[in-house]
Amino acid sequence: MELAGQCRADGWDAARRLRLACFLAGALAWLVAEVDPSLTYHGAGMTSLPAFSPDPLFLRDHLSRPGGPLAYAAAWLSQWFVFPAAGAWVLVAVAGGTALAVDAIGRDLAGKTLPGLRYLPAAVLLIADAQYLHFLDWQLGWLLCFAATALWLRLPRGRPAAGLLGLVMLYYLAGGAMLVAALVLALGDPRLGVLWPAAVLVPEPRT
Repeated sequence: MELAGQCRADGWDAARRLRLACFLAGALAWLVAEVDPSLTYHGAGMTSLPAFSPDPLFLRDHLSRPGGPLAYAAAWLSQWFVFPAAGAWVLVAVAGGTALAVDAIGRDLAGKTLPGLRYLPAAVLLIADAQYLHFLDWQLGWLLCFAATALWLRLPRGRPAAGLLGLVMLYYLAGGAMLVAALVLALGDPRLGVLWPAAVLVPEPRT
């Protein structure tokens, strides 16, 4: 009986991964053929595409403020948008990673997979990409925060101090996007719910 149940669970996991792979493959083909991320790159003056510089001062400036490390990564990845296929891979990788993290959070909070939920943030990210606006910094912030939340929910409970430290680290790395992780963490551990206003009271510096 246990073996049959395990085989059934493995089959569901394989089907879930296959559906996600098909979704991301379709998104990749759509981004390359219909959206073309290079248009975002060439329209930098209208889409606020950040300029990347290998100058150490550029890196030092980003490391000196909350949200800077993630903004630095977004600026570097954005340069690949000049190549439609490479830009599409970047966007699909971010959307796919977000979907996997949301799926893990759903399993930990609800005790089961929520098939439609995993696609919702990924679909929102892809819709934003189709508008030729540069949201990669926030997209990376969502990915980082969802992934950190999924990791936190798998750790032993009863350590709110560790959650606070994690949120502080997330705020340094991702800036205001940390609010995403704070809200989800508050669902899993109500004691952390008092922490989320910090992301509003101390907004992310803008470049």
